[in-house]
Amino acid sequence: MPTLCIAGSYFHTEKQGGVETQILYIGQAMQQLGWRVVYLCPTAGSVGWQTDDGAVGVYGFRQPSYGFQIDSTQIAKILQEISPDIMYQRGRSILQESGVIVRYCKRKQIPYVIGLSSDADTKRFHGITELSRAKQSFIKKAAIIPYGVWTDCRMRGTLRHADAIITQHKQQYELLPHSLSQKAIILPNLHPEIAAAIIKPPEITVAWISNYRPLKRGELFLQLAEQCSDLHAKFIMVLGNARQQYTAALHRQATAIPNLQIFGKLSPQEIDELLRSASLLINTSEYEGFSNVFIESWLRQTPTLSISVDPAGILASQDIGICSGNFPQLLADLRWMIEHPTECQQMGQRARTYAEAHHGYQQNHHRIADFFDSLLRRGLSV
Repeated sequence: MPTLCIAGSYFHTEKQGGVETQILYIGQAMQQLGWRVVYLCPTAGSVGWQTDDGAVGVYGFRQPSYGFQIDSTQIAKILQEISPDIMYQRGRSILQESGVIVRYCKRKQIPYVIGLSSDADTKRFHGITELSRAKQSFIKKAAIIPYGVWTDCRMRGTLRHADAIITQHKQQYELLPHSLSQKAIILPNLHPEIAAAIIKPPEITVAWISNYRPLKRGELFLQLAEQCSDLHAKFIMVLGNARQQYTAALHRQATAIPNLQIFGKLSPQEIDELLRSASLLINTSEYEGFSNVFIESWLRQTPTLSISVDPAGILASQDIGICSGNFPQLLADLRWMIEHPTECQQMGQRARTYAEAHHGYQQNHHRIADFFDSLLRRGLSV
């Protein structure tokens, strides 16, 4: 039984984000193929084996604040115990920064695969940019900028040394330089299909859902709600796992907008109920990878209205939403969608058909499994 080790991200029971969701589905796809899957995860819980039934294992390790603080010797010993046939990491992480996983794979001559979790993973100076935007004093920013430079260098090194790179969509693939795109493949994010019929209520609900960070630009959603107060529509904002320093201003501003409800973290069941009842989903992010919330909403017949993000031009090409390009047009498009519920529902129906065909777990999980299985059979000749 071959072993896939998925390393560096939290297990889904401890944190529910896009990365954690997708590594769960990748693990499930490989289990169905007969592989053993071990998650090597940072944890606030017990260190060591948290579970291992022979088919699925979760090994927790205590994660420091920075990649250069990782105990490489300890991680190498853990990997020796796991004895993986292939290593997989997704996006930037403390463990990825350390380079210990890549070094282990080179020493053991086993394939190392990195999956991109965001278009930002292709950018040369993403770490510096993010740290410079942090809400900290100038002195603190100046002190941590060298760390941002280091993380950017480590990500470039990770991509360079990877035996294969998984991208989420065509535009993300094309952002890679030729030297990297030669070993890259496009594989879809997955989500379980919805068996039951979706019946949308007559009331118009406009949803915004994210684990909030400044790049999500939630203030734009508040402006939309305020400028659509004359319409019969309810606006619901979900901020998810977010730092209070980022969301405090949004909560204060929301109190003055009567058609807006704002929430922190909701359960997966509550998110499901919101997306089933929502008329449309708003995205105000500067950039994404391939948003999990997009796919979850499409599967529930909820189209997307986005200011900037349209992965591989799918919203336009499949007519399952609108990418407006700027705020005045976003506001105009929103008002049109609210005032044309029939057209909006038709977009949602097309969105479900598209998502089931291209992102539905049952219809597409074999693509993930076939990739890893083929990689194992070919060894490092990728």
